[in-house]
Amino acid sequence: MGARFKLVFVGTALLTVAFLPSVALAQTYSWTGLYVGGSLGNAMGKAEATTTTLANVSPGYFVQSSVVAVNAVGAQEIKPTKMLFGGAAGFVGQSGRLVVGIEGDYSRMKLDDSVDTNAVYPDFAPTSFTVEQQIKTTYLITFRGRLGVAAGPALIYGTAGIAIVDLDNESRFTDDFSSALETGSIKVTPKKFIFGGGAEFRVGTHASLKGEFLHADFGEFTATSTNLTLAGGLLRPQNVFTHTTNFVLNVIRFGVNVGF
Repeated sequence: MGARFKLVFVGTALLTVAFLPSVALAQTYSWTGLYVGGSLGNAMGKAEATTTTLANVSPGYFVQSSVVAVNAVGAQEIKPTKMLFGGAAGFVGQSGRLVVGIEGDYSRMKLDDSVDTNAVYPDFAPTSFTVEQQIKTTYLITFRGRLGVAAGPALIYGTAGIAIVDLDNESRFTDDFSSALETGSIKVTPKKFIFGGGAEFRVGTHASLKGEFLHADFGEFTATSTNLTLAGGLLRPQNVFTHTTNFVLNVIRFGVNVGF
């Protein structure tokens, strides 16, 4: 009887010791409340930009072989990659291990890159032409919901919402056949769906460290121009150029949040 009592007592004591840390963690690491924070990371953009024109116009500047060459060279991929930094504010509420919240953030994101390609006119060698296209942005704004699971000092979460960027696509066609010049521009501020996920770890009573990945596809945009100008200022508006670009963004960033 005494031996059985001792065994039960020892077993109960061990279970109590094992259970107490989890209770302490649950009590110590509450995620509920307002917070502000800052972040630093890397923004990776991708744009498939195209410049195209037509031959069947009168009087036309291009013959068909030249159109095929211009349209082939005008299909370019631009991949700007730059650092971004910014701040965020949000609120989370916790029920058991479930954590739900909202967050808004602003990041300075000066993506800027261009591609230019030169080629010889098939039927007018050695004269050549160049197509140059550029992608620029200066900021990223997001408004997102957060849904996660807390495990002691760690929070694993998914996030989704709306993202806003200022997208600028500039295009230029030039040649040395008659010093022709054409320019195109697309300036938009798209608002599109963004999603991702991350992990956050408490490092004190109020502070936490986080790492996060976000992805957004901002869609496709098109503009036309009729400003093809030859040497001497001769304008050829009948030679229409079409400029198209899309924009996809991936963000990896790390930050610090301070709760209240």
